[in-house]
Amino acid sequence: CDRLGPTAKRGRIETVVFVQADLVPEARGVVWDCRGERPVPADWGADIHSHWDTAFLESALAEFPDKELVSFVTRGAATSSDAAGLTMVLGPHLTSLAAGFAEASANVDEFCDLGWFEAVRERAFPFVPCRSCPKGSVTNSTGKTRTTSDGGCPRSETNPPAMSLNEATRASHRVPEVKPTNGDVAKAMAVLRYAADLFGEDLIVLSDDFKCYFNQFRTHPSEWLKAAFFWLEVALGTPVPVWIVEYVLGFGLTASSGIAQRFSHALLWILARRFDAEEAANPELDPARAQYLKKRAALGDFQAAFFVLLCYTDDVIFIIVGVARAIRLLEAWGKLIAEVNLLMAGEGKRQLGSCVKWNGVFHNAFLCNQVIPEDKVVRARRFAATALAHGPMPFREYRSATGLLGHLKC
Repeated sequence: CDRLGPTAKRGRIETVVFVQADLVPEARGVVWDCRGERPVPADWGADIHSHWDTAFLESALAEFPDKELVSFVTRGAATSSDAAGLTMVLGPHLTSLAAGFAEASANVDEFCDLGWFEAVRERAFPFVPCRSCPKGSVTNSTGKTRTTSDGGCPRSETNPPAMSLNEATRASHRVPEVKPTNGDVAKAMAVLRYAADLFGEDLIVLSDDFKCYFNQFRTHPSEWLKAAFFWLEVALGTPVPVWIVEYVLGFGLTASSGIAQRFSHALLWILARRFDAEEAANPELDPARAQYLKKRAALGDFQAAFFVLLCYTDDVIFIIVGVARAIRLLEAWGKLIAEVNLLMAGEGKRQLGSCVKWNGVFHNAFLCNQVIPEDKVVRARRFAATALAHGPMPFREYRSATGLLGHLKC
């Protein structure tokens, strides 16, 4: 990959599996940390060194019902993959890595500088047992290449048999992943459009995006042995083999999306409570508005609010009645971002006005409608035509198409 780039080819490389019986009796039943001068039992109580203000999060989320999530963001996230056991699995990188090797190499360097990854040199393995988490790459519709983690390794049967991390995660009992839909936005927009028209105000929509969201989640020390990969470090022009240990969630692990979604719910829970209290401190004096809010309040929690806060994994959308209220909400959101020390995407990912593109669809708050971009319509029609004709379709395209249709449904 380093020499040939996208033209690199890889022959068949078998995944190697070692079980506890392959270790000397004295070493069995223990995870050995081999990153230092000599192997020692791994410390599950080690500091996770999160860049987030974990003390603030622990305090702000003291009453948040998802206590496991609070533990994940303050003491380290867990992939719920213990069913994989203490099996050592060493697998090859995916062939897709060749197309995005330059980006992957830059990511490794950047993440090592951030402390999200660590290069372990001159050691046979960083942990024993450990699991290699091979790398690959995908290219999105904008042409940007993203490095992926192969949580599905091993991809074929092994001898002795081994369960992948993603398979183990799917077999566990996890909190269901609940994401907002375009239909949720449509319903919220219809309600708030009525309120805005009723009181002669503008309906404002804004969106925001987190940077490298999965990678901002530090993992629990018990996860570190499950996320290492073999790499070539270029020093003085000479490639040197090293192990890279990941201390953060990766893109390609089944657990990552659900954990990120739950934290997004938690952040908006904090923001909604704060802003609702701010709104309550400035009650509506107009009798018509007060009567409207009273009727809305009878429908349940936050039904009397002049704002709706939603987030699909890392894509935030706020719908707000009134320019002044939108400014106050932006200030409250900015304050929360600073308090947690979240890393946000660049200005190009932010939108504000009467129409924004979110979750693949244009949401127009002025006309109160939604427009599906033409390229997505063409893709959906092509997929439907192929499926109806019972034509062959690569699984990767099928999965992409069903994901697209899932985004577009209301």
